Amino acid sequence: MKRIIILTLIALCSMHIFAAAEDNIKLQYNGELLAPEQPPVVINGRTLVPVRAVCDAMGLDIDWNDSTQTIRICDELNLITLRIGSTQIDINDVFDVLDAAPEIINGVTCVPIRDVVEPFGATVAWDAQSRTVSITGKNSKSKDVLSSDAPQESIHSNSLSFYSQPDTEWGFAAGGRGYCWVCSYAMVLTNLTGQRITPVDIAEYNINAGGSSGSYMASHFGIADSFGAKLVPALSKDSPYYAGYDASRRGATYINAETDDDVRAALIEALERSPHGIMVRFEGYPHTIVATGYCENTVYFNDPAGEDLENVPFSDTCLAKNYKLTDISFIQALALK
Repeated sequence: MKRIIILTLIALCSMHIFAAAEDNIKLQYNGELLAPEQPPVVINGRTLVPVRAVCDAMGLDIDWNDSTQTIRICDELNLITLRIGSTQIDINDVFDVLDAAPEIINGVTCVPIRDVVEPFGATVAWDAQSRTVSITGKNSKSKDVLSSDAPQESIHSNSLSFYSQPDTEWGFAAGGRGYCWVCSYAMVLTNLTGQRITPVDIAEYNINAGGSSGSYMASHFGIADSFGAKLVPALSKDSPYYAGYDASRRGATYINAETDDDVRAALIEALERSPHGIMVRFEGYPHTIVATGYCENTVYFNDPAGEDLENVPFSDTCLAKNYKLTDISFIQALALK
C-alpha cells in the first residue's frame, strides 16, 4: 500500500512538472522577447514569472536576502518587498495580498508579476492565443538575453523600516535625545528578521537588563540575542578595509580607511554582505545611523535624528555640517542566529 501511495505521488508530481513545461509561455517587455533561464510557469492556475529578468529589463534594482528568503525591488520612488512562500507584499510600507506566493523554481525566483510591476507604472497583458505575458513599462534596458544571474549594479534603498528619535509614538523624553543607537538597532533588526521590532522594544531590553534608562545600551550582544540575531564582522578579514573586530563588547568592526572614498568602498562591501543594513557609529558626536544601500558610489543612510532623514546621502544627514565619512568610529553588522 505504501509503495502504491508513493508511486502515485511521484506520478502526480511528474504530471505537475510536465504541465508547467508544456505551457511554453513566452515573456516580453515593451515588445521585446525576453529569454530568461527559467520560462514562466503555471502553478495552481497562477502564472509565475522569473522576477530578475523583468527587473533587469525595467531598470529596477533587485536584491535577494538568502537568510530571510526576501526579495526587495526598488527604483528612485518605490520599494516593494516579497518573501518566498508568503502571499504578503509590502508596497511602500503598505501591505497587500498576492494572488500566489513567490516560489523558487529550478533555482530561479518566480513571482506573480502583475502585483510586482504595477507599483512601478507598468502594465501586464496576457495573450491566450500566443501564450505570451506582455509587460509594458516606461524604462527598458536592451539586452538580447537576460539571465537570472545578471550582475547587480546597486542595492539602493533596501531599508524596510525607518524609526526616528523625535517620533512621539515612542514616548521618549527630550525629543528622543540619546536614542539613536536604540532606533538604529530597531531598524536593522526589523529588516533582518522580517518582524516589526520598535525602538520601544530595544529600550525595554536596556531597562530590563539593568540600564539606567532605555537609551543606555546595556549589552549589544544581549540585544541581538534577544531578537534572534547575532553581531558579526561587517567585513571579511581578507578585505583591505578590515582593521579588526571587537568580539567582547560591542561587536564593532573597525575600518582601515584614509579617505572618504575608502569608507564608501568599505560600506558598499559591508552592504553586499548584509543588505538588511549596517549600523554606523560616530563616537565623537556621538551618533549612530544606518547605511541602507547604495547606488553606484553613493551610500544612503537612515538617520534617526530627524523624521525626514530616510534613505538620504551622507551630505543630507545631521552629521554633514561637522563630520566626514572618515570620522566613522566603527560599524556593526547583524545576522540571524
